[in-house]
Amino acid sequence: MRVSLRRPIDENKHIREIDGLRLLAVAVVVVAHITPSVARHYQDVTGVKTYDDVILRLTREGVRGVTLFFVISGFVLSLPFLRASATGSRVSVRRYLVRRLRRIEPPYVVSLAVFLLADIVLLQDSLRSLLPHFLAGLGYAHGLFFNARNPINSVTWSLEVEAQFYVVMPLIASLFFLAAGRRRALVLSLGALSLMSLAGPLGASMRWTQSLAGCLTAFAIGIVIADLYLNEGWAGRAGSRTGDTAFGVGLGFFIMLPVIATGPGYGYGQVLASGLLVVGALRGSLSRRILRRPSAWIVGGMCYSIYLVHLQVIRMLWRPMQHLMYLGEWGFRKTLLVQVMVMASAVMLVSTAFFVLVELPCMRWSRRGSRRLSWSAASRDRSRPERAGIRGRSGGYFEQGPPAVEPPDDYSAEGVIRGSKRAVSTLSGSGGRSRTSIPGSKGPCLAVRPPRRVRRRFWQA
Repeated sequence: MRVSLRRPIDENKHIREIDGLRLLAVAVVVVAHITPSVARHYQDVTGVKTYDDVILRLTREGVRGVTLFFVISGFVLSLPFLRASATGSRVSVRRYLVRRLRRIEPPYVVSLAVFLLADIVLLQDSLRSLLPHFLAGLGYAHGLFFNARNPINSVTWSLEVEAQFYVVMPLIASLFFLAAGRRRALVLSLGALSLMSLAGPLGASMRWTQSLAGCLTAFAIGIVIADLYLNEGWAGRAGSRTGDTAFGVGLGFFIMLPVIATGPGYGYGQVLASGLLVVGALRGSLSRRILRRPSAWIVGGMCYSIYLVHLQVIRMLWRPMQHLMYLGEWGFRKTLLVQVMVMASAVMLVSTAFFVLVELPCMRWSRRGSRRLSWSAASRDRSRPERAGIRGRSGGYFEQGPPAVEPPDDYSAEGVIRGSKRAVSTLSGSGGRSRTSIPGSKGPCLAVRPPRRVRRRFWQA
């Protein structure tokens, strides 16, 4: 049996280079959770100091990857609202929130429950001590209540920040109906205030630093990039050398940041580097070709599963992997390379299984639920014919455009009168016929009035 690792996506809206950037972000996070433990244990065993090793310093800061995730989220989640503001339409906040909930909640709950059980069975932790952390984590509020990371899975702090952004995004979208210069200035001002607050007294509290209030800068950069992408014609342009230059500078800065910046400068630098990476991925030529390779964007599409399970896999493998320290005089860097390769391979194996068994079915379920919500909204619009179409002389209605989704089969509709000048369709059953005209058409068209029973179920669903 062949299993596809491709996500169910809308090819017209999918930006593959963004998934390629997700692969870079999650790779930085995974490596950063492996190298410090290897360095500490190697130093304990051999007595060789490893703290100042350049390779270790370059790889031990995983927060850069999280910041890149935040910039990407600001870009992706603001696109529907920006499209709506450009066309004068609106985005259903209810459908948006339900879709977000269906997308992230089931894998998150499954992983949290599995790791809770693993801690109790394998590590002999007590349920009584872990249950408050589990319940707070389910509500995406562990950092708020405990001012610390969740001991069940410490990386979930960033998912709490993401959930907070999902709720606030519709409020930020109210700025999108302003003029382009004003909305970009306001969004960037919000991000600047968030970043400046980290240097003050609020920066000492994890309730602030690891919440949306402390991370809003990255999301604001992503929103402004999405604004430029849609309204400055980036989507339709060919790649350029300028974009490749931006990507190269951003990538170099992104890698070297732990060595060249410390303190508040590190926070400014990681946001700037992440923004340059996203701009370069969207505007570059060579960078696009690299990030659009199937090996990059398919694995990048699995980043949520990798992020959820990687830390626990590393914890479980750590004890058996310690024996590799004694297999010869490898030196620190060879030992580090072997540890990273073996653990990263195990992480990919477990993450792929989790993606296929948990996340991928949840994605398909989420898309089916989104279609049902779309059909429900379209049906409500049809229940008000003055909003859905043009009234003919006989009381029939012609739609002015194609429906958002096709009607389900249980309505036994063989066709729906569509928005064209001479569109005619028939419904199952008998019904009265009359002649009516559509504005702009040449002559009358035949309108079919459905029977009362069918009409009541169809128009008032």
